[in-house]
Amino acid sequence: MFDLLRKLLPPERKASRAPRIIALEGGGRARWTPRDYAALAREGYTRNAIVHRAVRLIADIVLLLLALISMARKIPFTEQYLRDELPERFWDTPEFLRAAYVLSGVWAAAFFVMAVADALTTFERRLSFALDVAIGLAAMALAIGFTVRYSARLPASQ
Repeated sequence: MFDLLRKLLPPERKASRAPRIIALEGGGRARWTPRDYAALAREGYTRNAIVHRAVRLIADIVLLLLALISMARKIPFTEQYLRDELPERFWDTPEFLRAAYVLSGVWAAAFFVMAVADALTTFERRLSFALDVAIGLAAMALAIGFTVRYSARLPASQ
């Protein structure tokens, strides 16, 4: 039946005015990676330049999102740190919750700075890798320093 329809209908023509393009075919068999996790990770990491360069960016964005989502859900991710540092009688006070939000905000800001530096290094090539690492370390050091000083100044820790 289909052969009859093909004979009755005119042959299909390309709607474009562009000349035909030759389709190149690789020929031969497909080359598959071995089926173990190490080989797949090695193949994906070494053969994919964007993934190789963007690992730090992805990690910093995930940390930033975790910090922001934890604050949006009203459970700041630094709350457990403060529970370990402060006595239990302080846990239900408004100062405790405020301190958890302040510290989570500072860490979110540090993760944001690190992500921006990583993006400028990965996609724009405006920063060198060494400067990117230095900015990340400085952001972490500032966040750690602020966390230590701020938690020491809380009324319950004195």
